[in-house]
Amino acid sequence: MFKSVGSFNCEILDVKFTKTNPKFNAPENAFNICVKVQDNEDKSQVDWWEGEYSDRYGRGVCSDTMQMVLTMNSIRNCGFEGDDFSTMPKQLIGKTVPVDTYASKPTGEDNKVFYNIGKIGGSGKRLNEEISFETVAKLAASMTDEAPGEIFDDPATVATVTPSDVPADTDDLPF
Repeated sequence: MFKSVGSFNCEILDVKFTKTNPKFNAPENAFNICVKVQDNEDKSQVDWWEGEYSDRYGRGVCSDTMQMVLTMNSIRNCGFEGDDFSTMPKQLIGKTVPVDTYASKPTGEDNKVFYNIGKIGGSGKRLNEEISFETVAKLAASMTDEAPGEIFDDPATVATVTPSDVPADTDDLPF
């Protein structure tokens, strides 16, 4: 857990893939890419960043971008290259990346504040906003829908995203 708001240089210790928690109402084929980091200066500051990989759209200023694009932007910024997710742990573990934390709203009777990872990887490589569904399916093709995320080589066990899951853009947004 981090102890303050700030920007930290952190080493990636682990990478896992997990099924998205049902309480978040994510699409059935959604999963999370989880990256465990440790602050290079204060080794007691260790936490997990989770990026949702789904065809659901983000919120706020990211409401026009799918979660999978937002997550892959962060993962690419950490140094992941290619489209074979089974190579992600090998590519990322041991790398040093920038991590930004933020303070949660006070929770519980004691109004405890948690310092969560908000951003990982800094700025850098960006996926094309017009990412094709064929590319997305290829990126997801090596993923399992089981938690915690073991990688399977059998395509029959993987999660994929299909174009029919994405709502049509009607330009009739209320804002």
